[in-house]
Amino acid sequence: MNERLSKISVAIVCVIFGFLLSYQIKVLHINKMQSGTKKQNAEISLEIEQLQKQKEELKKKIDSLQSKIAQYEQAAASKNERSKMLLEDLKKMRILNGATKVKGEGLIIKISPKSNIFGSAYEGQPITDSNLLAIVNELYSVGAEAISINDIRITARSGIRTASNSIIISNEKISYNKPVEIKVIGNKDLLEAALNFPGNIPNTLYQNCDIDWKSYDEIIIPKSNELIEFKYAIPLEK
Repeated sequence: MNERLSKISVAIVCVIFGFLLSYQIKVLHINKMQSGTKKQNAEISLEIEQLQKQKEELKKKIDSLQSKIAQYEQAAASKNERSKMLLEDLKKMRILNGATKVKGEGLIIKISPKSNIFGSAYEGQPITDSNLLAIVNELYSVGAEAISINDIRITARSGIRTASNSIIISNEKISYNKPVEIKVIGNKDLLEAALNFPGNIPNTLYQNCDIDWKSYDEIIIPKSNELIEFKYAIPLEK
């Protein structure tokens, strides 16, 4: 009997020892993974910081080049009437391409994700790329002349798409679960009528967000920081 009890005791001790050993190995593995994740996060943070610095340097270079271009344009326009007409056309093209800051009457639209009854944020994606595209298209359809989303200028080359946990606009990220501000320059009455027309603002956006807008006599929309280059498209000579 005593021999049987001793065997059972040894077996129990072995099981407990095996459990403790496997638990220790698991803890070590988790610590190693967490250490690797922290290292990865540090590397990613450093890379983001470097990219941000590069972006700021490129922006300064673009501003400097645009300033020189403006000087050349003014010098050329002072020569004759034809040059002045060309300069006016060039100014319109720069506005269209978002290459210059603009001001004028218009609206500021604010979209804020709703909170549930417990005070936490809406779970899921309250603001989608298709929501923003629908609003931008409606604004352009009634004559909007300039639009920005969270101060990112929208141009003919701007893409609006969802990627991972963000919405990408002209290679810049905005959060889909944080407030979004759309600035638009154009006829205030037409813009407001477009927003009030049933269906022009997606119902899903109304369900998930609080939406309001206000008209202003003067709104300032920043220029685009996107550098436009053409590698394949060339002018067709007559």
